[in-house]
Amino acid sequence: MSNINLLPWREERIFYKNNVFFLCCAIVAVVSVVVMLFVNGYVELLINAQHGNIELLNKEISFYQEKIKEINGLKERKEMALSRAEIINSLQAKRSYLIRILEGLVRSAPDGLVFNQIDMKDTTLLITGECESNSRVSLFMRNLEGLKYFSNPALQEIKAPQSAAEHVVSFVLQVKVLW
Repeated sequence: MSNINLLPWREERIFYKNNVFFLCCAIVAVVSVVVMLFVNGYVELLINAQHGNIELLNKEISFYQEKIKEINGLKERKEMALSRAEIINSLQAKRSYLIRILEGLVRSAPDGLVFNQIDMKDTTLLITGECESNSRVSLFMRNLEGLKYFSNPALQEIKAPQSAAEHVVSFVLQVKVLW
């Protein structure tokens, strides 16, 4: 039989297979790099879109926080206005009472009694005045007890005349006002 040397053919075949293998490896490497670049670009695009959304949300949050501050300021102004209106309403309601109180003081004061000062703190009237005798002060206190706007008249201080020539008695009287 004839002797055939297959060694060169095998070497060519191995060389061909090696070239095909390296070519396939190079193609796979290039394709994988291109795919990775596309995936990286897509991920960067998604990240930039999210950053844009976050920035838009931060702008909206700051806008609404300013609106909340305005609303809180309006609430405070509303509360102040309501408290002022309440004070005005209470003053208007008490205005007629003050007239009645002053009228009651004038009507209950006997002749010879003079008011020097009238102070009101909360529901207490502090009356400072002068009169001709102690009996007029006691008559004034009895008259105040008889009125429905006053209660508990209490004499704080009474000063007798300092000389025999003077006939004026100074007094300080405290009385509760009923609203």
